[in-house]
Amino acid sequence: MSESRQSEKSFSAPAEAAEYRPLSGLAVSALIAGVIAPLAFFSPFLWLIPALALILGVWAEVAIRRQDPPRLGRTAARIGAALGLFLLAAAPARWFTHRALVDAEARRFGWAWLELVRAGDLLRAHQLSMSAPLRQPMDETLPEKYAVGQPARRDLEAFLGRSETQALLALGKRGGVQIRYFDTETIYRDDRSDVVVQSYAVTYHDDQGQKKTFFLILTMYRLPISEAGVSDWYLSAVRSDVPPTSLEDRKAAWEEARRRAQRNRDDEGSEPFTGSG
Repeated sequence: MSESRQSEKSFSAPAEAAEYRPLSGLAVSALIAGVIAPLAFFSPFLWLIPALALILGVWAEVAIRRQDPPRLGRTAARIGAALGLFLLAAAPARWFTHRALVDAEARRFGWAWLELVRAGDLLRAHQLSMSAPLRQPMDETLPEKYAVGQPARRDLEAFLGRSETQALLALGKRGGVQIRYFDTETIYRDDRSDVVVQSYAVTYHDDQGQKKTFFLILTMYRLPISEAGVSDWYLSAVRSDVPPTSLEDRKAAWEEARRRAQRNRDDEGSEPFTGSG
């Protein structure tokens, strides 16, 4: 009896060993990367996570098929690859859509502020340079908040003393002045706010009838108000002492081409370089 039991054990041990299949480490890694891939919604730098999940999942699937006997983990590899593929498409789509919507909102707000200053509605324009908690109601009582001796009066005087405000006020009295959106310099996230920097071109004719253009760089903040389901915009800064970034890049490229042409003239006696900046 004991001999028969020993023979059964000796036959069952090889059978169990033949049935055992190890788990694929690549498949497990793909599944883990797929599970944490939703982090890609928080930053473009984290788009690497779903990409890694997709690569590991496909790699694990191919490796399992080539193994004999195949390792366990094909389902995990497929789930990781599927999550990676989905989030690799969803995260950038959400990011670009959000930027486009924020950029469009900023353009509408920027236009509204510029038109208020140009029309001489300085009290409301000044209020839009404050965040919602600091802003006064824009109704018939608003002028009272700017009475002589009030703190808002001093802030308004500083606002009126800026060269950009004075230029818009002066040009608002002229005809033929054109203000147009030029470019979005940058969009980034600052804590809970979206920050948008846009440039606007102001074109006018001087006293001699010559056409001239200067640029205004507007820095605008967008703070979502979750309780009301809306967003608050306010103007943080206005500058006219720096050119738009796109023109800086163009100027740098033109200067480099000019220096290269100058070296060629010195070496080969070529024709003078002509550039359009």
